[in-house]
Amino acid sequence: MADARELQRWSLDKKKLPADCEIRFAEVPIWRHYWWQMALILAVVVAQTVLIATLLVNRRHRRIAEAELHKRSSETAHMNRRVVMGELAASIAHELNQPLGAIYNNAGAAQLLIRRDPPALETVAEILDDIKRDDKHASEVIGRIRKMLRKTATDVRELDLNETIADTVKLLGFNATDKGVSLRSDLQPGLAHARADRVQVQQVILNLVLNAIEAMADKPQKDRNVVIKSRRANAEEAEVSVIDSGSGIPLDLLSRIFEPFVTSKEGGMGLGLSISHTIIEAHGGRIWAENLPAGGAVIRFTLPFDAGQRA
Repeated sequence: MADARELQRWSLDKKKLPADCEIRFAEVPIWRHYWWQMALILAVVVAQTVLIATLLVNRRHRRIAEAELHKRSSETAHMNRRVVMGELAASIAHELNQPLGAIYNNAGAAQLLIRRDPPALETVAEILDDIKRDDKHASEVIGRIRKMLRKTATDVRELDLNETIADTVKLLGFNATDKGVSLRSDLQPGLAHARADRVQVQQVILNLVLNAIEAMADKPQKDRNVVIKSRRANAEEAEVSVIDSGSGIPLDLLSRIFEPFVTSKEGGMGLGLSISHTIIEAHGGRIWAENLPAGGAVIRFTLPFDAGQRA
């Protein structure tokens, strides 16, 4: 027999003891005393490691999926803009023809006045001012079209909501007239500090107004009215309403009208309202539809004001 304490005291090597020597008072390693507790802790650590690794992988996959979804949504929205601008081709052509025709006529008149003896230079100067004004108008029309068709990343910034609505109404003017629809706006002042992407807001308004115009196709021409209203909903949000005098939204579709591929139009794709819903929610706003008691429907949406401009 040997005493482990004395072996340690005198620094004696246990290996040199006889093979059948019994060592007493030796310290038992901690893992022998608590082996099952340590095994449990090790299992928990391994399980946590596996769980964390799984969560990291899932997070990466989710981010990839979200990026892909955002890309697909942007592409779908861009496709919708192109379709809408195609529908407005006649309106765009009419709006461009007006200033271009005026420029052509003014240029001819200026030529005649210059050939006079003496030339009517003062009148020519006035005509040149008109040509410059008409040229600017045509340039603005083309600029609006290019912005609508440009495929760019979302550019959220402070914008004048009423000005955006007015520009959109200009694009829709001839289309509404051609369909026998009275299109007017009722804009509350003081909405110059909404925060949104201008092109996407225009796309939403175009979608809503074109839907409203089509909803009144079976109405007498005198009863075809669309009104775009803007107002301050509260201290944090502006509200835009597109009101029509059509037959309203079927009750079985009212709660699902913003879902993809849901439409009440024959031959409609059911994407315009779904894309509008996605755009508004991405901006932190809300969009909803209601039937009016007197007939027709209204679709409203809200957009937040810039944080520094909230009252």
